[in-house]
Amino acid sequence: MPLLEKAARVQQFNLLYPQEKVYLHFDNTGYFIGETIWFKAYVTRAYDCKPTDISRVLYVELVNPGGDVIKKRKLKIDDHGQTHGDITLDSIYGSGFYEVRAIHAI
Repeated sequence: MPLLEKAARVQQFNLLYPQEKVYLHFDNTGYFIGETIWFKAYVTRAYDCKPTDISRVLYVELVNPGGDVIKKRKLKIDDHGQTHGDITLDSIYGSGFYEVRAIHAI
């Protein structure tokens, strides 16, 4: 298969099945109980890294070391593919490595 044909197929795949990436930017690298996690999110198209024009909602979750979602935020993605929010660590029980994950939705 010629190289140009392969490139055309990749481009067609990107048009039919667009993918996005979410980048979270935090205000700190570690937090204690009682503090607030402040973050900004950037949602981009995977094939060209430009702000998304696909998804409009971002779900951000705080997951405990056991894998349970203990807090969730639903945020509106603006026209520049950005949003921001916070998660207060007021009712977290136990120390450990908690995970913050983001999932976009159309």
